[in-house]
Amino acid sequence: VACFCSFFDPKAEEDTETRAKLKLIVAWRPVNTGPSTVFAVFGGKIPRTPVWSSSGDSTVRTHLENAAEFFIPSPMVERLHERVIQWTWCGYTGGVIAGSSRCGKSTALRALDHAITTRDGESIPLFRVTYGERDATTIRSVFNKVARSLGFKVKTSHRSDDLVEMICVALADAAAINRTRQVILVVDEAQILTIQQLSGFAEIFNVLYELHTNVVIIFAVNSDQFQPLAEQLLQKKNTYLRERFFSQVYEFYGIQTESELASCLRAYANHVMDNDRRISAWQWYCPALDKFGWTLDQIAEPYWRLYDEHYREPLGQTSWPMAQFVRATNILLMDYLSNVTDLEDSDYVEGCITHSLEAAGIRPSLANITAMK
Repeated sequence: VACFCSFFDPKAEEDTETRAKLKLIVAWRPVNTGPSTVFAVFGGKIPRTPVWSSSGDSTVRTHLENAAEFFIPSPMVERLHERVIQWTWCGYTGGVIAGSSRCGKSTALRALDHAITTRDGESIPLFRVTYGERDATTIRSVFNKVARSLGFKVKTSHRSDDLVEMICVALADAAAINRTRQVILVVDEAQILTIQQLSGFAEIFNVLYELHTNVVIIFAVNSDQFQPLAEQLLQKKNTYLRERFFSQVYEFYGIQTESELASCLRAYANHVMDNDRRISAWQWYCPALDKFGWTLDQIAEPYWRLYDEHYREPLGQTSWPMAQFVRATNILLMDYLSNVTDLEDSDYVEGCITHSLEAAGIRPSLANITAMK
């Protein structure tokens, strides 16, 4: 079986470019990111399908308040999809998705399930594992979590060697679905891991290589906490990890422009609330506005202006985190715009937006406590 990983020689990307990218994360200055130039040739698009509830009711819908299931496609998710496709098609063996807390990177990565394909259109299985702070920072704890995420019942009697075998056999079997024998493993909250624990993923990679399986390991990190680990990865002794998994760094942001906000509002309004009757969220909550031909994205200009003026600039936000946007828009759609009959009443509409932004808790109230002396 031809090994897809052989298409890419990590040494060709050595220190100059790799170090520059990792130093960018260490310094962490905002950068405007756009669609990949390389991917323009590929022409892939993320499927724009709604996320459904698993309920057996005849009326199947995902309520906007259900944050665990609610998802809308966005330009940011589409660009992330394009980058992951680029990595898998170009033979990279790993990469880093870096973004600030609550910007939406974990939700965006979950949206990639069943969405990544080979150049021939064959599905590439994608598995996810997430980590949290633990007292034990051993390599076995890494294997333990990966094995559990794959559905194994791990026992205390299982040694690291046993866990690696279980993991690699499962991933190799999954990769057999496509002719390039590719599989993707996403490691969320990877900034919590130590260099020693990261070496556990190098072992998984090596064993899978011997099994003629090509794994792409993507590490999602919180950019606010990644600096110490990034600095260690820049050390010469950790070149073996940097070349395998950290030669590519993609910065994920929330909403950065009015046009991105408008796109998110269109997706929001089109989110299907009732599968049987195909009623969108806009029709569900604002039937009067919908009847007169108004659309949610028509408020993008005042929405962005008020957020930018009262929150983005004063708080120094490089982008609007999706968690904050979803809260604000839920409130706006369900509690305010549902009572509006004319979007041309700009003062009233801006008042609705202002109250929704205030209710979304964008400005951290904890600062009020710490300011009290």
